[in-house]
Parts: sequence; structure tokens; C-alpha cells
Amino acid sequence: MEKSKKSFLWVIPLIIGIIIGCIGISYLARANSISLPSMSSSDWFYLKSERSRYLAIGIVLSIVGLFGLILSATTFILTNTAKKVKNTVKTTITTSQTILTNILSGKKEDNKVKRYCSYCGSLIEEGMSSCSGCGAKVFKENK
Repeated sequence: MEKSKKSFLWVIPLIIGIIIGCIGISYLARANSISLPSMSSSDWFYLKSERSRYLAIGIVLSIVGLFGLILSATTFILTNTAKKVKNTVKTTITTSQTILTNILSGKKEDNKVKRYCSYCGSLIEEGMSSCSGCGAKVFKENK
């Protein structure tokens, strides 16, 4: 059974989120590696500005990368949940249609618990103490 292309849509934001997040972390690491000289130095203002720029870019890119990961997880959950909900609804409708058909046609539901042999799987008739298929002794709690 071939999977639809929609079921793999969550991979795109995942990859983009990981790449952007890694770039953001590298900017944060670069900002952390800039050492500032004393305030009396002529390069202090330039390096402080440079460090602040790397921090700002790193934080923004890390947040965008995290957003991509959250979007990926949300897409994955919604895609897989939609399939399960669709199957559950289909099964419920089919069962409801069968019950309604039986009620409208006058058939009564068989409310008796059916028992099956634990050795061969044959249906055990009401009141039987042994299996008609294999002859094994059947206990009442065997269902």
C-alpha cells in the first residue's frame, strides 16, 4: 500500500526547523566567543555592538527553528489522527447501519455470549461440555 504524499508533509518543516535552529545556535556561540575589552578601549563599542547583533540574530533564528519543529510535530499529529478518526467513523457508521437494518427488518439481536474452543477455535454450542471439533473438555468460563 503506497502512502500518500500528504503523510510526509511534516518532514519539510522539520528539516527547515533543524537547519534554521542550528544556524541560530551557531550565531549564539559566535556571540559568546566575542570577548570584550575594557570600556576604555577604542574597540569596545564596536565589539559590544557586534556581540549584541550576533545575540539578537541567534535568538531570532533559534525561535524560528523551534517554531518549525512545533509546526512539524503538529502536522504529523494532525495527519495521522485524521486517518484514525476517518477509520473509526467509517467503522461506527457501518456498525450502526447493520444494527438499524436488523431492527427495521425485524431481526432480533442475539445477546447470548458465544463460546469458542481454546484449542481449535470451534464454536461451542449451548450446554455442551466438550468441543465438537476436537473433543477437548470445555469449561463455562471459556469464551
